[in-house]
Amino acid sequence: MADFAVHQRHPYFQRIVSNIGWLTVDRIVRLGLGVLVTVAIARHLGPEDFGKLNYGMAMFALIGVCASLGLDQVVQRDLVKSSADRDRFLGTCLALKMIAGALGYLCLILIVRKTVPDQTTRLTCLVIGLALLVNGSFTFDNWFQSQTQAKYTVYAQNTAFLTLTIFRIVLIFLGAGLLAFAWCFSAEQILGAILSLTLFLIVVRPVTKWRFDLSLARQWLANSWPLLLSGVAIIVYTRIDQIMLAHLADDRALGIYSAAVKVSEVSYFVPAILATSFFPSIIRTRELGTDAYNVRRQHYFDLSVVLAVAIALPTTVLAGPIIHLLYGNKYAEAVPILCALVWATLFVFTGGARQQYLIAEGHMKFSFAATLAAAVLNVVLNIFLIPRYQGFGAAIATLISYGLSAMFSSFFYKPTRLMGWEQLKSFDLIGASWRLLAYARNAPLPG
Repeated sequence: MADFAVHQRHPYFQRIVSNIGWLTVDRIVRLGLGVLVTVAIARHLGPEDFGKLNYGMAMFALIGVCASLGLDQVVQRDLVKSSADRDRFLGTCLALKMIAGALGYLCLILIVRKTVPDQTTRLTCLVIGLALLVNGSFTFDNWFQSQTQAKYTVYAQNTAFLTLTIFRIVLIFLGAGLLAFAWCFSAEQILGAILSLTLFLIVVRPVTKWRFDLSLARQWLANSWPLLLSGVAIIVYTRIDQIMLAHLADDRALGIYSAAVKVSEVSYFVPAILATSFFPSIIRTRELGTDAYNVRRQHYFDLSVVLAVAIALPTTVLAGPIIHLLYGNKYAEAVPILCALVWATLFVFTGGARQQYLIAEGHMKFSFAATLAAAVLNVVLNIFLIPRYQGFGAAIATLISYGLSAMFSSFFYKPTRLMGWEQLKSFDLIGASWRLLAYARNAPLPG
């Protein structure tokens, strides 16, 4: 009877738990399969070639975010506001993205020719970079997203993912080399683009009436540059360590570091799940007054930190067996790197919670400034730490820069200073656990 009463008093709490459960199952199936195949590829290639493969993917990510032009949110916004103009919108978007993708690939060619001496690494980058040539396929995704038909994007991406996953497994059994897996990466992107186009033609209509509007293109580019800069700052903040490791250390060090990164990032989907479930409640609670809003915010930070510690602590204790089981003895040096990287989970989780409040309160310029500062700090720390400590140095740089971006930056901006203290308060695990328990069982739910 007591449990039933709790459920009755907290229907929204129960819906949050249910929603998190369903979304978590979906993410774990896709993420879990991807991690298992990546681990198999790492064991198959060995640290050096695995490092070269990850260098190519990091370069693709860096060039790819530039080729996006920051347009996606702008295009989706306009499609929602005026879907009658979709032929002009989609035609302009397709042209801009195709041009940006082609220019991005040319830039990649020039960069790797000038900065990458190893021929195999250079070829790996160029093969993976071919996916930039289908950059225009995001136009179809923008339409589906604007019409709340994201299931078609999921169909296309998951079909491509599963198909190429099978190919990767076959290649492992055949003893294929590095370039074969680079081709798989670009082939997955190209197949996903073809499937997106096919579904668009089936579900919507032909593209023969699409047209390019130069004035609209100029307007979009004028509006999207802040989003582009934000995207570049984020990718530098999260991927520059891998590029710098290859140049300041070697491919083997990058391969070992990348192996630890894959394990430490397995749980990074959790903040997105929490945000999906909590964001509507954040907006509603804000309308009820400051006290209720601050209490809910503290609960969100508490839950984020408790979950992060529940992941980081056992991972640290079991880091040795985890690395040995997944990757084998060749990657033994990844153990201390994993022990450091996994604690960045605390900042990823609490930073994900803070981001929802920054969006709700309109502090996006501060969010960009914090990310940019962390990106700069990450680069500076890597310059000093990688030559001496290699992958472990990059892990320490990541941990410190994540802490600045996600939490400590809150203290440098007056409107977010209270948030910073709430985040810090959540690191008292006993207090955080008691507050969550009280909320779940006894506290009245606002709204």
